[in-house]
Amino acid sequence: MFEPNFPVANKSRRAIFEPLTVKRTVFPNRIVMPPIGTNFATLSGELSDENMQYYRERARGGVGLIIMENVCVDFPVASNGFTQIRFDLDKFLPRMSAFVDEMHSYGAKVGIQINHAGASANPAITGMPSYSSS
Repeated sequence: MFEPNFPVANKSRRAIFEPLTVKRTVFPNRIVMPPIGTNFATLSGELSDENMQYYRERARGGVGLIIMENVCVDFPVASNGFTQIRFDLDKFLPRMSAFVDEMHSYGAKVGIQINHAGASANPAITGMPSYSSS
């Protein structure tokens, strides 16, 4: 069990630090980092060293589940900016795989917020018209 390095006054609230099993996945605790856009990716959409450090600190701090920020799945039409992480081509797999392996080394599980900017995609950035459902 993850032990916080601060006192937990109410013993009934210690459950947040206890493991949680969902089907075959065991989360080390119930602390979840929601997806927070950093725009730290490189201009080509690769996870940058700054991305890695940002998430590393959260994993080292004991977060049980890290949900990565909005990741573009169809560049350029689905992009919401110049420095958004991309996951639309196989060339992004090695760095993403290394990222997941590192987060796992700290005990954290990893999820991803897939993103298609749709109508909010900026044609000035993408160079293409915006697409969305009606």
